Amino acid sequence: MTKILLTTLAIMLVIGNSFCQKKDNVVNFSVIVGSCFEADTVDISINGQKIISDVVVTSDVNTGITQLSVFQNRDGFWILNKNVMTNFGSIALNKALSLEVKVNGRLTAKNLDLRSGRYLVVNNCYGESEDDKLVKSITVSQHKQTIVLE
Repeated sequence: MTKILLTTLAIMLVIGNSFCQKKDNVVNFSVIVGSCFEADTVDISINGQKIISDVVVTSDVNTGITQLSVFQNRDGFWILNKNVMTNFGSIALNKALSLEVKVNGRLTAKNLDLRSGRYLVVNNCYGESEDDKLVKSITVSQHKQTIVLE
């Protein structure tokens, strides 16, 4: 009888402890400033909060990406620019993220559902416009898996 009581008590303690623990509600995500940037000035805002302002970036010939990215993990919100990491606390997010990217004064705004992918890549490549001319446009792609450069 005491064996059953002790087992039940142990199970209740484990269940109670798991409910009492503080939930980690930090949403992990990353934004990589990627391809087709050629000495372009970039501003990035997330959920209305300006994160990056007037940073000049150029995509690397070998990797195809710039040296600028932002990400959030359990340790906070980070900006990585030219191998210098700066921590800015954390950004309160749910599953949605409002991303504004301005390249050389051109603004692109996207409302993104992070359930579709937490790894975001911003590109500034040429594409055809409605009148069949080549113009640079800002695109944002979402990925569910970590991005591996080949």
